[in-house]
Amino acid sequence: MELGEHMDRRDLIEISSALVLGIVLGILGAWLVMSPDSGTSGSDQARLSGERPLVADSSPRAREREQMQRCSDAAGSMEPALGYAASAVEQWEVHVGAMNKLVVGALTLPQATAFWNRTRVGARERIRAFDRAWARVQQRGLDCPRPGLLPAQAPHDVRSCARRVTTELHVLYAARSAIDTWSRHVHAMEMLRMGKVSAATATQMWLTMWQRGQQEVTAYRAAARAAQHGSRCAAEPGASPVVSP
Repeated sequence: MELGEHMDRRDLIEISSALVLGIVLGILGAWLVMSPDSGTSGSDQARLSGERPLVADSSPRAREREQMQRCSDAAGSMEPALGYAASAVEQWEVHVGAMNKLVVGALTLPQATAFWNRTRVGARERIRAFDRAWARVQQRGLDCPRPGLLPAQAPHDVRSCARRVTTELHVLYAARSAIDTWSRHVHAMEMLRMGKVSAATATQMWLTMWQRGQQEVTAYRAAARAAQHGSRCAAEPGASPVVSP
C-alpha cells in the first residue's frame, strides 16, 4: 500500500491494526468504483472469436491448412499480451503477498512497506504495456474457430491449436481482471500521496482490493497453469508439424 512514505510509523501501525481488525471482523470497505468488465462480454467475445467463413471452393485439405494458419496466427498474436500480463500480475502478486505475510506476522510493517514501495516501481509502465497489447489483440481479433465449432472430422493439429487459443484467451481474461484491480490500487496510492484521499479512505479501499486481488491472482495462476500444460499449436516447440498434402 506504500503508506510508509507519507505517514510516520505510528500512523502505519494504526492502519495495519485497522486492516487486521477489519479482516477478523469481516468489515470490508465498500469501494464505490465497481470493477470493470473482465473482457468476456458479448462484444469482446465476438471480436475475439473471429470466425469468418472459410473459402468455400477450396479442397478439404486446403481448408484445414487455412484453419490451422488462422489459429497459429491467433496464438502468435496473443504472445506479447501474455508476456506483459505475467509481468504486471507478478508485481500485484508480490504486493498482495506482502500484506498476507504482514497479517500472519511473517513480515514486520517496515518490511512489508519496503515490499510495497518496491512493487510500485515501474508498475504503471507494466500496466500500460499490457493495456496496449490487449487493445491490439482486441482490434485485430483472433480469427480461430472455437473448438466446439470445429467439424467432427477436423484434424488433431487444428483442434489442438484451437484449444490452445481458447485456453490462452482465458489467461488474458483472468489477467485483465487482476490488472484492472492492480491499476486501481496504484491510482489510489497516487491519490493518497497527493493528499486527495485520507489514510482512512485508502485503508478502506485497500481492504477490498486486497481481498479481490487474492482471488483474481489465484484465478490467473490457475488459467496460466492450464495453458502451460494444455494443447499446443503446430508451430510451437514440441508440437507436431502440420502435414501438407
